[in-house]
Amino acid sequence: VMLLEISNYLEKYLWPNFDSEKSSFAHIMSIIILINEKFRQNVKVWDCFQYQKEKFISFFYKCLSLIYENVLTYQEQIVYVIFMINCFRTFEDETIRKECQKLISLK
Repeated sequence: VMLLEISNYLEKYLWPNFDSEKSSFAHIMSIIILINEKFRQNVKVWDCFQYQKEKFISFFYKCLSLIYENVLTYQEQIVYVIFMINCFRTFEDETIRKECQKLISLK
C-alpha cells in the first residue's frame, strides 16, 4: 500500500477513473485504503478531491451504501471504520464537514 501511495496511485488512476455508477467494489475499497494510508503517513489527503466536489460527494455516499449492503468482510469493516473516523476527524475541509454533518444532523 505504501508503494501505491508513493506512486500517487490514488491521484493518477483511482480517482480520475472513479464513476459512482460504474466503479466496482474493489475500486471503491482501493480508494478508501489509500485515503487511510495518506492519513497514516500524515500527508495532505483531500487535495485531489477539491476540484471535483460533486464527484467526491457521490463517492462518499457510495461508501455509505457499502455498510448497508452487507458486503464487507471483517477486515474490510475495519478499513471502512478507520475511513469514517478519518472523515469525521477532518472537519476543517468544507466538503467533508458538510457531508458528515448531514449524518449526525448538525446543520
